[in-house]
Amino acid sequence: MNRPVYDNPGLAWLDHWQLASSPPGKIINPESPELQQLPWKTAVVPGTVAQSLLKLGEWRLGDQRDLDAEDWWYRCEFTAPSPQPDERFQLNLEGLATLAEVWLNGSLLLRSDNMFIGHRLDIRDQLKEKNVLHVCFRSLTAAMSERRPRPRWKPGLVANQQLRWFRTSLLGRMRGWTPDVAPVGPWKPVTMSRLSFGDILDVQLHTTLDKACGVVEVSLRLLSAVNDQIEVRLTVGNATVELSAVRDANEAVFAGSLRIEDVELWWPHTQGQPYLYTITATILFRGVERTIGLGQTGFRRVSIDQTNGDFSILVNGVPVYCRGAVWTTMDIVSLSATHSDYEHILKLVQEAGANMLRVGGTMLYEHDTFYKLCDKYGILVWQDFMFANMDYSGDDPGFCANVEKEVRQQLRRWQLHPCVTVYSGNSDVEYIASLFGVPREYWRSKLFSELIPEICRQERVAIPYVPTSPGGADMPYQVGQGTSSYYGVGAYMRPVADVRRDNLRFVTEGTGISNIPESGNIDLLYAKEPVRFNDPRWKSGIQRDHGSSYDFEDVRHHYMKELYGVDPVKLQGADPDRYLALGRAATGELLNQVHSEWRSVHSQCRGALVWFLRDFRPGAGVGLLDSNGMPKACYYFLRRAWKSTALVLTNEGLNGVHAHLLNESREIFTGKLEIKLIRAGNVVTASRIHSVSLLPGERRHFSADVFLGGFYDTTYAYKFGPPQYDVLIGTLLGPEDNIISQAFYVPQSSVPVIDEEATLSVRCIVHQDGYQLQIASDRFLNVVSIDAPGFLPDDNYFHLAPGHPRTIFLRQASGASGGLSGLIAALNLRKPVAIDCPTTEMI
Repeated sequence: MNRPVYDNPGLAWLDHWQLASSPPGKIINPESPELQQLPWKTAVVPGTVAQSLLKLGEWRLGDQRDLDAEDWWYRCEFTAPSPQPDERFQLNLEGLATLAEVWLNGSLLLRSDNMFIGHRLDIRDQLKEKNVLHVCFRSLTAAMSERRPRPRWKPGLVANQQLRWFRTSLLGRMRGWTPDVAPVGPWKPVTMSRLSFGDILDVQLHTTLDKACGVVEVSLRLLSAVNDQIEVRLTVGNATVELSAVRDANEAVFAGSLRIEDVELWWPHTQGQPYLYTITATILFRGVERTIGLGQTGFRRVSIDQTNGDFSILVNGVPVYCRGAVWTTMDIVSLSATHSDYEHILKLVQEAGANMLRVGGTMLYEHDTFYKLCDKYGILVWQDFMFANMDYSGDDPGFCANVEKEVRQQLRRWQLHPCVTVYSGNSDVEYIASLFGVPREYWRSKLFSELIPEICRQERVAIPYVPTSPGGADMPYQVGQGTSSYYGVGAYMRPVADVRRDNLRFVTEGTGISNIPESGNIDLLYAKEPVRFNDPRWKSGIQRDHGSSYDFEDVRHHYMKELYGVDPVKLQGADPDRYLALGRAATGELLNQVHSEWRSVHSQCRGALVWFLRDFRPGAGVGLLDSNGMPKACYYFLRRAWKSTALVLTNEGLNGVHAHLLNESREIFTGKLEIKLIRAGNVVTASRIHSVSLLPGERRHFSADVFLGGFYDTTYAYKFGPPQYDVLIGTLLGPEDNIISQAFYVPQSSVPVIDEEATLSVRCIVHQDGYQLQIASDRFLNVVSIDAPGFLPDDNYFHLAPGHPRTIFLRQASGASGGLSGLIAALNLRKPVAIDCPTTEMI
């Protein structure tokens, strides 16, 4: 399901919906007089109960209302024309969360117990001129009260372990991680199709790469009379093939395959171009020819190297260092978003240098728009099936049949999308079982070791499948082999040096630290009131593990002390603005250090994903983006560590600082490397520059001491007297001496001291697509931040080196209006500088 009815002018969205609630099981069917007496109110469809209640002003995020505890009734009245002999009417229910009953004109059409399955129902015989459609969503709380076999372990993430028997999302039901807003209702479109002879009923497409040839196989089902003469051609790019037909009553199935010689490959954007081919079907029916778009696809080959405990993803034979984040739904209330909202977020992901997103088993299968845009932007998708943490049964025939239908529908939907790179049976099931001391033979359900991989084989899936994540080590919670859920540095407050000792191979989720958003998002909590950090509104946005004695703000405080030597709790009261500034910088610096380690030449890590990409609600959540989709400081710190052609620095103890040069592109890089030591803001104590050349995919490293030609104790490990410098600046320059990448190392962790001599010069130029800020200083500035409400800078929270001015482009954020204004600050600058932008100067 989840595929549109192609080129169908008779597709109609059913609207003017209403909803009402009733006690569980009190109203059996739409004929009950009690149903008519309910207080019916306007509903949003597609949407959720929470979305409708929010629009009605009867609920808001944070309210303690168990939406699973009630029955929810939806109804829609609509008119329909009388069916003609060559017509079929079809009701399309793309997603019903979760225990749903569907009636048309009082006749029961469907019972569904899986929010991830779509349905198409032939309603020709039930239609009247005037119709009433009812959908009832039964109480999940009531259904979970029925007696079922006990689980072998009980993870704290979910309160009611009976949830494992129901095919629904954990969103809104994960204690400490998401707002308590259960997904209930018709969360995907409800439409009616009026199909005539010659219309497409269904399309199945399968794409593979055979050596240098792209292969597309298609099965296309049309509604037609037995004696109709039909011709169908499939076109992919510039190649076309005639399809052969097999007739069956009032349907005709056209099938065939097409080969594209010397196909252009689809690459993740960090390695090349994500090339896509357009697929169309041309149908000649009763003398009329029409061309129908079937979408776009790309051709790539994916494999995984797991030798000696490794886990390296290869695309088209090339190892790809995968970095990015675990995807979170765009709106936890509606479970959906507009095309422009998706595009905004995924463009930010691409611009950050991230090349992978993981759709984890605690979330939901994303809308088609998500996968299409990941195809477009060259972003790999690690796709979990929607199972996480709990003890799922692989022996119950009804449950397994339900899962099989779900998996087949999703696999067929994803076949077109080259972005989908890895399938994982679940998230954390074996990991949690091993932590609870469950015997090894019970860790793995037949669902993930037998049923799902067999379905993948039958559907001829051409990408790797892994049973679980994390996995591959002797014990799932160990991190030196295979894939890992890594929270050592981050949630468990381990030192950065642990990253090297732990010898990570592939991090499918990690860190876990509360990242402070910009002031605009904080204002959503306080409505412009002064910030109070002990306020429940502030704490509501901060995640924690259920049962833990600390939350992820405590984690941030730990690293603020480590990096800056401050007492964060005291600073909250004494200087809240300074607290926010240091808090934003601290998590950014930490994530930059960790991901620089993982990308370094010394590391065996082949991928690392941050937990999460985006927050569910306003406040200091673990996301790299806030709940409005705006970047936090940590986003920009990671953006520098994630660049395709990059310079990163690592602390090698007595061996000093190492500079690592990385070239992921498919072109030779030629430029220069400069390493400079400065003290007192702008006094150069050592400096050297050399030409460098990197082959495609090459990684090289240099010892800073060797590069500079002397002993400078760059990590301040020997401590022979005071440090010889305050900041090490590494700069990778391009052929025209333009800055490609820049990294900084500070040998002593301490709170940035105000430099009374530091000044910041800013020149603002109006650009046709936004504004340019030319920023310069004759002294080192620590973490320069641009606060320009309504605008997105292409870089922010960066160190500014003397003699290296920066040009920052700002574009207006979606939905914002007005001109550019704001402030530019730095941690060691006495006062921020106002942005003064002229209205006449333009480039």
